Amino acid sequence: VPRYIHTSCTCHVLTWTCPLARSAVHVTCTTLSLCAGSPNKMNFGEEALGGLAAGIVGTVLGFPLDLVKTRMQTGAAVSGGMIGTASHIVRTEGFRSLYKGIAPPLVSLSIVNTLSFTSYSYFRGMYTHGQNG
Repeated sequence: VPRYIHTSCTCHVLTWTCPLARSAVHVTCTTLSLCAGSPNKMNFGEEALGGLAAGIVGTVLGFPLDLVKTRMQTGAAVSGGMIGTASHIVRTEGFRSLYKGIAPPLVSLSIVNTLSFTSYSYFRGMYTHGQNG
């Protein structure tokens, strides 16, 4: 029958004696990532903050490139490729026009990345049982 005992590091240790091998198996909370002092403990706040930051940075960096790509695909681009199209947009419409309409993708991608980072961390921890990897 499994039982919990306290150790000096205030972590719990699960001790189980295998009836066939008649040997004790000890699993510490560091292995299972249950204790606040564990180096492998999942912190969903940090994961959520990382996902939020990734969503914001990715959108702010990628949105102007997506605008230029869309202009080139629709035929509204000038000759000169990507750089020529981007410089034409900045010259004729201003720098701020590169970010016109950024709010909806900024909100949606931030939410998606936050959920992706936290769920990935949760399921990785659940399937690896707290092991590194």
